[in-house]
Amino acid sequence: MARILSNETSLTRQRARLGRETRVLRTMLWVEVGLAAVLLIAGAVRVLSGKGAGLLWGGGALAFLAVSHAVKTRQNARDEQYMTAGLRGENEVAKLLNENLDNDYYLYHDLLIRSGFTTAQIDHLVVCAKGIFVLETKNWRGRLVGSEHDRKWLQYKAPDLPPRPLANPILQNRRHVAVLEKFLSTGGVPPIPIVPILIFTGRNTTLEIKNESALLMWPREAVDYILQAKREPPIPAEVVDKALHRLQRCV
Repeated sequence: MARILSNETSLTRQRARLGRETRVLRTMLWVEVGLAAVLLIAGAVRVLSGKGAGLLWGGGALAFLAVSHAVKTRQNARDEQYMTAGLRGENEVAKLLNENLDNDYYLYHDLLIRSGFTTAQIDHLVVCAKGIFVLETKNWRGRLVGSEHDRKWLQYKAPDLPPRPLANPILQNRRHVAVLEKFLSTGGVPPIPIVPILIFTGRNTTLEIKNESALLMWPREAVDYILQAKREPPIPAEVVDKALHRLQRCV
């Protein structure tokens, strides 16, 4: 089994944070709706009695706040759904890597790299004598249309639904590689080959991507590619050790 050096999941942390925020918002929402109803009724009575509209205005403000919190609660629910889907994809890839790579491979799952003012949140990083493999996982469904160089792709989930624009993950992963290269070089690590791989985990996903050089794969394909990759001569063990030592600063 591969040597797992980092196994945290930022999506898990984000989903937990959203869950806590949503629970607080729902509690506040019930309180705000109740108070708004009381103030609006009391304010209407005072207005009809000619005693001013202060309570009415207060009830209206609370009602507006309640609507804002209701919108935020629904948005959180949608975000949690997307995060749950993303976690399923990342967990699937992590499981395959953990179980199919031997102890010659070092794995980082969900690693945050900082280099100067730039950061890269890398889903999976594989370090070995063949180089470093940077894996970006997307659990996207439907038909994906675009090209290797487009800033945006289009996702068609159903024939009767308009397409959803998505940031090009090939460019995203190339930025990850650039940040990683700078991070390693500033730490004194000799040049080491870095290979970006984009992995799709959606069961009913079809790709219509005009592609020349990017590696677009399904989970099992990506694992086989790493296993079958060749590098002659292998990267010296001391270079691999320097890269690992530098990366441990991010754990």
